[in-house]
Amino acid sequence: MGKMAILVIDMLNDFVKGGYNSGAYCERGKNIVPRIKEVIKNAVDKGVPVIYCSDAHRKSDTELTRNHGRWGDHAMEGSEGAQIIKELPSKGMLTFHRGGSLDAKLDLTGHSLFNVEKGTYSGFYETALDQVLRRLNVSTIYITGLDTNICDTHTSAGAFFRGYNIVIIKDCVDACTQEDHERGLKNLEFSYGAKLKDSKQVIEDIQHN
Repeated sequence: MGKMAILVIDMLNDFVKGGYNSGAYCERGKNIVPRIKEVIKNAVDKGVPVIYCSDAHRKSDTELTRNHGRWGDHAMEGSEGAQIIKELPSKGMLTFHRGGSLDAKLDLTGHSLFNVEKGTYSGFYETALDQVLRRLNVSTIYITGLDTNICDTHTSAGAFFRGYNIVIIKDCVDACTQEDHERGLKNLEFSYGAKLKDSKQVIEDIQHN
């Protein structure tokens, strides 16, 4: 399946931690943290890149202004709520801010953790994600994080349209309800040809990548 990368979508304080009074809070998100952490550990140990795709919203974002206030202000750029949860490693990660492009002279070797900030449901829309993946020669992305039926789905759509293979780590993604989660998984398989694997299978893939 070619070189792989792990994408970790919106595992941020406002999504996972209940104390931030965020409309994007997903109580079920805490359940997938230990498995995502284990996948990341194995990936870093084997030199497989791990790329966080993290909301960094601005007041002008259409998700906030045109979505009838569904989520309210959340994961606002520079806020504590937009920070990756402390349970997951982020020390030394290379961050690509919104709207930026990848410097042709930037050397990505020696980095295992990356953070691509986004302003929409998709990790690809107006971000450096595609450039980073191509610079790293990645052909297969493994999706973890929140929410199965929203940001995981829209990021997978962006990957599909750009020719990447897609694997959903099914015990490392979730949504606010079981119904939303299951519907999201079915759509990912049907619409984008995503393969569903559990974290144990993925750790085996990492060992053989």
